[in-house]
Amino acid sequence: MRRRLAELGRQVPAPVSRADVLDPPLSETLSALQRAGGLEVTGGLNEDIRALLNRSPAALRAEIKTNLRRWLHLPPATTDYVLINIPSYRLTLVRAGQPRLSMKVIVGRPDWPTPELATHIDALKVNPDWTPTDNILREDLLPAQRKDGGYLDRNGFRVWLPDRSEPVPPSSIDWQNPPSGLRLVQQPGPTNALGQLKFEMRNRHSVYLHDTPDKSLFGRDRRALSHGCVRLAEPAALAQGLGWQMPEHERTQLLPPAERLPVYMVYFTAWSEGGSLVFAGDIYGKNEHI
Repeated sequence: MRRRLAELGRQVPAPVSRADVLDPPLSETLSALQRAGGLEVTGGLNEDIRALLNRSPAALRAEIKTNLRRWLHLPPATTDYVLINIPSYRLTLVRAGQPRLSMKVIVGRPDWPTPELATHIDALKVNPDWTPTDNILREDLLPAQRKDGGYLDRNGFRVWLPDRSEPVPPSSIDWQNPPSGLRLVQQPGPTNALGQLKFEMRNRHSVYLHDTPDKSLFGRDRRALSHGCVRLAEPAALAQGLGWQMPEHERTQLLPPAERLPVYMVYFTAWSEGGSLVFAGDIYGKNEHI
């Protein structure tokens, strides 16, 4: 194991006693490798670390070449930007070419992947409402309402019908045979799926960055759990890092950006960090198609 870590460019400490013992300095080396790859930090020889260390040199070289090809398609570099690496479940705010803020994120499920794109943050919506897409309505919310008749009411949803100028409560709808053209809107509040902050971005995929009321999911090491948008572990820290001052009121408000900062959502499963190679899982199976 010490030899394989050295081959990956890691500084391997000398054994405290026996070379075949996982002593504290070696455990810290494993923790650094797990931390860099967005894995659960245990410091132990778990399944993810074993899978990485057992890969052949040829397989590692092929993955590095695949990721180098991805670099060729990136836009020209800037000194200030937000970088989201999808496979490592991590967002980094870069200022003057140096990382200033890093946080865990939740990305799209394999059947609903977060897209690779380059865009800008156009606005910050404080205390947002949420209009779910037709797919989310059909695949998630409608089955939940049919199973539990009070689900939508309890979670702050209102129903907009094509022929009505005011919303109606979900309890007034026959959800076994709902009328066509209805639209659901979840009101701002503690159960809102977007939490307290939504970072608006223009893109053809209609994805954005947002808060979430369920912080427990950030404790997982595999966080491909969303419908494509990116959930942030520390949205307030990102907002402050981008120059916004948070209002104290609870009404919905759209705040313009202090600057037009690029956002790059990328897909790298191998990269260099601190002079060492770092690998992340190919969560969408993209490497095999390149």
